[in-house]
Amino acid sequence: MTALLCFLVAAARLRSLGDIPEWDIATYGLIADELLHGRSLYTDIWDMKPPAVFYTHAAVQRFVGFSNWSVYILSVITATLTLIVVAKIADAAKREMKEEAPAEPLRAFLESPSLWAALFFTAVCIEPFSAANMPNTESFINLFMALSWLLLIRANEKRGWILVVLAGACAAWASMYKHVAFAPAGLLAIAHFIARSEISRRKAFAQSIVYIAMIPLGWLTLFAWFAATDRAQIFWDTVFVYPRFYAGSMFENLAMSFTPTAWQRAPLMVMWPIAALACVGLIAAFRGGRNFVSARFAVFLIAMLIGAHISVALPGKSAAHYYQLWFPSLCIAAGIGAASIVRFMSARGRSAIGVAFAALCLAAALAPQTSWYLLNGEQWSARRYGKQFMDAAADMRAVAAKLEPVDDIYIWGDEPWLYVVANRRARYAGLWKMHCLDGPMSQQLTQTTLSQLQQNPPKLFVFWAEETPADHPIVKWALANYVPMENAPVYPMRFYLRR
Repeated sequence: MTALLCFLVAAARLRSLGDIPEWDIATYGLIADELLHGRSLYTDIWDMKPPAVFYTHAAVQRFVGFSNWSVYILSVITATLTLIVVAKIADAAKREMKEEAPAEPLRAFLESPSLWAALFFTAVCIEPFSAANMPNTESFINLFMALSWLLLIRANEKRGWILVVLAGACAAWASMYKHVAFAPAGLLAIAHFIARSEISRRKAFAQSIVYIAMIPLGWLTLFAWFAATDRAQIFWDTVFVYPRFYAGSMFENLAMSFTPTAWQRAPLMVMWPIAALACVGLIAAFRGGRNFVSARFAVFLIAMLIGAHISVALPGKSAAHYYQLWFPSLCIAAGIGAASIVRFMSARGRSAIGVAFAALCLAAALAPQTSWYLLNGEQWSARRYGKQFMDAAADMRAVAAKLEPVDDIYIWGDEPWLYVVANRRARYAGLWKMHCLDGPMSQQLTQTTLSQLQQNPPKLFVFWAEETPADHPIVKWALANYVPMENAPVYPMRFYLRR
């Protein structure tokens, strides 16, 4: 069944193959491409994310280049692997369910948490509202934190230490996509200590310490590598100083996460049926002392649900794709809930009602998405981004077609996807205008970008919207060395050619 669902995920994502990569995906792909051309991360090309996402994209692009296919391949690999791990975690709950008597094969199949968890995860990992069909940082965090959860919950007396170390390594790697992975990792360590099974308190405590220690050990190793390549300071400023500026107060962000405002951009039309089933089902699963899963599994599940909420809240921006961090734990909870309801109704001779209720929740999560999968890639982009976006893409293609293939361009804006549309490399450090205007890296990034522009002036300089701020060094240099392109569009971009 899991293999079939993996095939469905791969097939569904083909529908959006021609979709223009959104801002973050374009950034990762462009920087990965520069890394494969021998450029140095953070010194030659800059973004505020930790390094794992760029090297992950580069690993795929090494074989297929940067294209819609590299994005598709990476998204399918990540989604299907996460789907398998989610099913395995839910299967651990199945093994812990208390059986009153052996069930017939069909009933056992329908009462399987892994079946329902896999179905729900398939439904959410292709949803378009949070760009879950794209290989963003959240998809990688979900994969490696789910794998960490699976390894940790399987730790036993015989091979516990090996699994604990591997689980910690997965958590460490997850945190190198985004720091927010610290939250579920820390809660998993606490869960392992609290919900120890057949090991002593002392050993459980030691294993929890080893597990969480893998994260700083991994970061120290990463820092040592950047230091060995003369990038210690910029690495520190990028991955530790800048995030504090970007996120602001973590305590205020956590407090705001409990307000309706924080959930305005969440894909609630997809999440609410699964969340409702998780709540109703888990109440049924743990009601009246009739436990359907062990206390150990329940503690891990609660830890991951809390960790998901904290991870979404910490950055403070409430971007739609942040809410993808809810998907694995929420789907596992819903899978247990569905299996519990089916089992509860089967014991009363009404299994069809339980199956119908779970299937209805699944259908409710899929229904808002169906119209998207009737679209091709270009229509997908038009629906997601709107007319201005598509007009800008058409203008960029038309102008780029007038240039020679070797001609470089630089875009003064926060629209890295335009490089992808123009089929041009991003050769200059300041990929996002906002990073050059504000924040602890703005001056250094401005100086680096200006130096690169002076040494290798691009043929085309593109302003998004207006030539502002007029007193910024990059803008002043551009206006002194470039003239408006004749017969070119003027909104939302303004095109300038080198004198």
